[in-house]
Amino acid sequence: MKILCLSLFLGIIGMVDGAIQESINFGEIQEQLDKMSEVTPENYLKEIQNFRSYYSQYIQFRQKLCQGEMSTYNINGQTYKTTQKKNIPKAEKKNCLFELSNFKKLYLTKFYQARKNFLQYSHEKRLKDLEVAHKRAITNLEDI
Repeated sequence: MKILCLSLFLGIIGMVDGAIQESINFGEIQEQLDKMSEVTPENYLKEIQNFRSYYSQYIQFRQKLCQGEMSTYNINGQTYKTTQKKNIPKAEKKNCLFELSNFKKLYLTKFYQARKNFLQYSHEKRLKDLEVAHKRAITNLEDI
């Protein structure tokens, strides 16, 4: 249990759908989540796609850890993974799934805020474009 929980904070190396996931530090993940709500509307689509890919891999990896499909162990501060099936005690599995659920909630909240900011920006931009088009149409009618 302690190694599994520590792996979240010290870093994780895992295999996700055949792709090696780099060592992940939970503090780094938190920083990226915080940056997500600060994404500029102009770069929203590109940045969110990068975030989404990164987090979906992380979530898949954590689900495999919680199900016992993988395990991690720590040697001299380095975290390693094994892909052997391991039976996990119910309490440990419940705790792991609870932590994963909390992470997903945080992830969804940050994505919601970023999307909301993007939609507000888009809406304001379209309203300005509509106003310009309206003034242009009125001017054209007055010129006749």
